[in-house]
Amino acid sequence: MMAKDVHGMNVAAQELADLNTAHQDLADDIATYKANPGIDSANAAATAPEPAKPRHARKPTK
Repeated sequence: MMAKDVHGMNVAAQELADLNTAHQDLADDIATYKANPGIDSANAAATAPEPAKPRHARKPTK
């Protein structure tokens, strides 16, 4: 980036500031999600439905 490109530097700085703000907002949402006592990722995997059984039995190989 050239030193004369002040507008480009300002745009890049604003994009970084926007990304930083979005990341902080997301971090707050993740903390709220994890703090919810009704959601437990360890139990979510244990209560997952069983995979569907095949409709037709496979023919034995010879």
